[in-house]
Amino acid sequence: MSLFSSTVHYTPISIAHGSEFLKELPLFKFYVKLESISTTPYKDHDECKSLNGFNELQKICYKLGDILGEITEISKLVDVDNNKNNDRSCQYLNYLIQEEIEKEKEKCDPNTLPSLYKALNKYKGSYGDYKCKFEQSNNTDTDIAKTSKNMYYYAEYLYWIIKEFKNIQDTKENIFSQFLNTSIRPYNKLLQHDTCNKPQKYKTQLEEFKNKYNEALEYIKKIYPVIITKPMNNYEEAKKTCGTDSEKTDELYPDLFKYFSTASSDLRAHPISQPLALSASGDILLDGTPQDSQGSTLGTATPIICSAVAISMFSFILHKFTPLGTYLRRNKLIDRNRMDEKQDDNYKLLSNASEIPHNIAYQPVGY
Repeated sequence: MSLFSSTVHYTPISIAHGSEFLKELPLFKFYVKLESISTTPYKDHDECKSLNGFNELQKICYKLGDILGEITEISKLVDVDNNKNNDRSCQYLNYLIQEEIEKEKEKCDPNTLPSLYKALNKYKGSYGDYKCKFEQSNNTDTDIAKTSKNMYYYAEYLYWIIKEFKNIQDTKENIFSQFLNTSIRPYNKLLQHDTCNKPQKYKTQLEEFKNKYNEALEYIKKIYPVIITKPMNNYEEAKKTCGTDSEKTDELYPDLFKYFSTASSDLRAHPISQPLALSASGDILLDGTPQDSQGSTLGTATPIICSAVAISMFSFILHKFTPLGTYLRRNKLIDRNRMDEKQDDNYKLLSNASEIPHNIAYQPVGY
C-alpha cells in the first residue's frame, strides 16, 4: 500500500495538486521518490523484530527500513545546501512516520508508540554516514498536530520557491496567488490556537512561516508587482478571539441581569404618582410642558430620537467592549477559517478526482 494512498491527509504530494509549479521543486520530488519505494514489497529488518505482535507498527518499521536503504541517494535532492548535514531530509522522514501513524491510528495503541520509535532508532549507523534521530511527537491534540504539520509542509514549499525561483518564474500569476492564499490557512488557524493558549508552543514555528511567506512573496513580486493575495491574520486580531464560551457566558449574563434588575428596581422605587395628562392630539402631556398653537407637545420627536441613539450606542458598546462582542468576533473568525478549510479540502478532492484514470469500453451495437 502506498504511503500516500489517502487523499484526506495533507502531504507535499497532495498539496501540489492544482499547482503544477510545485512539482518542479525538490520537496515534491523527494516525496515522490519515497512513494515509489514504499509501493515495493517491504523486507524484514532485524531492527523491527521487537515489534512482533504489533503488526501495524511493524509494517511502518519495515517501510522505513526500505526507504533508509536508498536514503543516501534520495537525500541529495533536499540536502544540497546543508554541507553534508541531513537535517532537512531527516525532518521530512519524521513527518512521514507521523503520516503513517495517523493512517493506522484506529489499529495502533498510543501506548505502544514508544516501542516503535525505539525500534526505528536502531537503524542509526546502518546506512553509511546517514544519521537521523526519529522522535515521537508530544502533541496530544491531534487536530492541532495536523495543522502544525500542514503549515510545515507549506513553509517548506515557500522555502523551495525561494531557492528554486529561477526554475518556476514562468508560472502564471493566478497560480501563485492561489497557492499563497491557500498556504496561510493553517497559519491562521494555528495562530489563533497559539495566541489563546499558554505556553505558546508554536510561536517560533509561526514566525518562521511568516518570514518564509514574506520572502517568497517578494520574489514573486519581482515578476508580478501587483499580485493580489489575502492578508495574513496578526496577533492582535487573534487575541480578540481568545476565551472560552463558558467564560464569556458567565461574564455576560450577570452583567445584563444586574443592569435590568437595577432598572426594574428604579421603577419600583419611583412610581408615577400622578395620572398622565393627554393633549388635544392625544400625546402624553407632562406637568409644565408647554403646547404649541396646534395642540401638539413640543419635542414629541425628541424621545424617539434619543431612544434610537441610545439603542445604537448600547449595541455598539455590547459589540465592542463586552464579552458578547468578543464572542461574536471570535465565532466570525472561526467560521471564516472553517469555510477556508472546507473550500481547500473540496478543491483537493476535485483535483485528485481529476487524476483518476477512467477506462471506457465501446461495445458494438447489435442490429
